[in-house]
Amino acid sequence: MNKILVRALSGAVYVALIVFCTLAGGWYFFAMTVLFTCLGIHEYQNLIAHCQGNAAPWAIRALDMASALLAVCTAGVTAYTFDNTGDIFLYNTLTSAGSGLMLLILCLMARLAASLRLQNGDAVSSCAASLTGFLYVAVPMSLLCFLGMLTNTGIPGFELTFVPGIFTNAVLTMFILIWVNDTGAFCFGCTLGKHRLCERLSPKKSWEGFWGGFACCVAAGALLAGWAGMGDWWAGALFGACVSVLSTWGDLFESQLKRTAGVKDSGNLIPGHGGILDRIDSLLFVAPVSFVLLLVFNLI
Repeated sequence: MNKILVRALSGAVYVALIVFCTLAGGWYFFAMTVLFTCLGIHEYQNLIAHCQGNAAPWAIRALDMASALLAVCTAGVTAYTFDNTGDIFLYNTLTSAGSGLMLLILCLMARLAASLRLQNGDAVSSCAASLTGFLYVAVPMSLLCFLGMLTNTGIPGFELTFVPGIFTNAVLTMFILIWVNDTGAFCFGCTLGKHRLCERLSPKKSWEGFWGGFACCVAAGALLAGWAGMGDWWAGALFGACVSVLSTWGDLFESQLKRTAGVKDSGNLIPGHGGILDRIDSLLFVAPVSFVLLLVFNLI
């Protein structure tokens, strides 16, 4: 089958999965974030194994995976509890968040203890790689999971009011803006690109492509602001600008990881696209800032 057709079909399936899970919300969105987290951590561990010349022991890899999953599950359960009780500071929500946090701390402590049993290699580098993977993959996916599951509740008597569906639209808008930025950068880069953006990491990226994608993303953000629940057009434009810059930054960061590891793709899960990290590299940088901005836009 033609490579372009394979890439298009696999890309369509990937986009359809995200759109469906985001619109469905709740545990569908939770399942998607868990899937992306598991696959992302696995591919990250493989990249680190290439960088260090040997794979970490299975016990350490399992603890890293468990820590990432605990973070996402804590975010999901806390959001679910908040959704169904409406108490942001009271017993139920704090109990859910606190219990998950304690388990996560225990898991991270076990990971540090496991480094003492390393027979070869640098224990400090091993722990640093695990912590980087947690911050790189698990934290953004946890914030995204929490945001994506907060769709059905309001808080009587409290300023922050979650209008039903507003975060669903906002999260889907975030994905759309990432795709708009990639498409705009590709089109402008192919037609006008002359000046390399960062040739060492990504030879095909150009400044013309970056600014083209940036302009498309800002325009799309302004147009989608009302639908996404951001209110004024300027809020959507600001959101689009942040998405464009962080999306490019995330792409370059993952390119740095792959260059260091000496591999072309993070995996071969998605035909024509590579691994899951090759698809969510932008998302991992965009999600934390989107979490903050979307909450702020609902406070003002």
